Amino acid sequence: MPTSTLGREFRRLFGAVAARHTALVHEWQDKSCLTWGPRLDLVCAAGTPSEVYATIHEYSVAVGDAAGRTDVEDFGRGLSDGQIAQEAISLLEAKLDQHGLITAVPRPDKSLERTREG
Repeated sequence: MPTSTLGREFRRLFGAVAARHTALVHEWQDKSCLTWGPRLDLVCAAGTPSEVYATIHEYSVAVGDAAGRTDVEDFGRGLSDGQIAQEAISLLEAKLDQHGLITAVPRPDKSLERTREG
C-alpha cells in the first residue's frame, strides 16, 4: 500500500466521509504495475453500474466512474498533499452523490454568518 503523505491524508479524509455515510459499501485495494508503481484504489459500489473509484498514487489522485475520470495533482499549482487530497475527496463526494450512493451534506455558507461586535 502506498504510504505517501497524500495517501495517508486521503485515507484520513475518506474516513470522515465513511463515518457520515455508514451504509456506503467500499473497499480498499492495493495495486501495483510496472509503469506507474504502487497505488491504492478505493472502490465504492464495486461491480455495479454506480461504481465510483479513487486511485491514489504518490503524487496524484484520479476520481472516476464508468463515464470517465478526473486527475487531481499539483503540477505547478503549488498545492500541498492535504489540498490535493481535499480536492479529490470533494470530487469523490460529488460522484457518490451523483450516483445516489450518498446524500450530500450541505455545508454552511460562511458568508451568511454575522460577526458580533464587542
